[in-house]
Amino acid sequence: MDTTWNLWCTTRVDGLQVVYVLGLCGITSMRIKPRRTRRAYDARTMATIIKRPYGFQLRISHKLLSKDLWATFDTREAAEQYGRQLEGLLAQGIVPAALLERDQPRQEIWTVQRCIAEYLRHNSVPLSEQKLLNAVMPSVEKLSTGSLNYEWAEGWIRDMKRTSQLAPGTIRHRHGALARCFDWMLRKHPEIMAQNPLRLLKRGFATYTDADADLLARQGLKPRVDEERDRRLAPDEEQRIRKRLQGKADELLLFELALQTAMRLRECYTLHVSQVNLPQRTIFLERTKNGSSRQVPLPTPMMHLLSAYTMNRHSFSRYSAAVRNTAFQTRLVTAVH
Repeated sequence: MDTTWNLWCTTRVDGLQVVYVLGLCGITSMRIKPRRTRRAYDARTMATIIKRPYGFQLRISHKLLSKDLWATFDTREAAEQYGRQLEGLLAQGIVPAALLERDQPRQEIWTVQRCIAEYLRHNSVPLSEQKLLNAVMPSVEKLSTGSLNYEWAEGWIRDMKRTSQLAPGTIRHRHGALARCFDWMLRKHPEIMAQNPLRLLKRGFATYTDADADLLARQGLKPRVDEERDRRLAPDEEQRIRKRLQGKADELLLFELALQTAMRLRECYTLHVSQVNLPQRTIFLERTKNGSSRQVPLPTPMMHLLSAYTMNRHSFSRYSAAVRNTAFQTRLVTAVH
């Protein structure tokens, strides 16, 4: 009995894969197995469909396309139909307008909320500025970077005056916090934000104008003004305060500490023993309202007050629950005397 060896080979005819079976000896046979391919109709085009968990992903490569086209469809049939249509157009040298537009660079759009989130994530921002940005967030979080311009900046400041009726100092603080965020966006992501409109506002933008005052007057309101913060206590006022605080050691020490060191109230009642440097007669503030550190000179009268307070109460401050440290008290008394 003759043995026949078969040779299998394939070719393509009009998009069909043809399989030939040729006998090398004995009876020669040939079989054609048609199978439609997912390749393009043109030899320069390649189309592939990949099943993903979220659908069917179509990839088309062609020399007329500057880069591969990726598209996702709900069903394989939809992907195949779109692939055949596009392959037919490309075979004729036609590129759909939508595919030409995608090659043109477009400015990416972010929301202001995302800008603030990225700014806080990549920078060491003082707590005071974080609070300012949190206060600003409700009024700007839905805005897109593409809508930020000078008109928006003016309107935002105007709303803080006429709607929220904020003090000029508060407006300047909120403006500064958001402006610093936008400055960082300009340096880090110039493709997203081309300019900082808050830096285009004229000096004195936070002051209430005559138009603002007229509008508020019709509502029975008055414009806010800056509060002077350089007022000093008169001698009789100091005496009255000290007299009122007699018998209240904690409150009296807090008053003297603020008066003699010019420290902020929060810096006073959160003061810890580790921040006091007795040999140098200074208080070290690690993180102030502005986010920076500074040294505060400790005058001699304040040293005596701290010595008497620690000797009588065995604590540095009831509010900060700081010093219950006998060694500290000994060093403090020694430094004073």
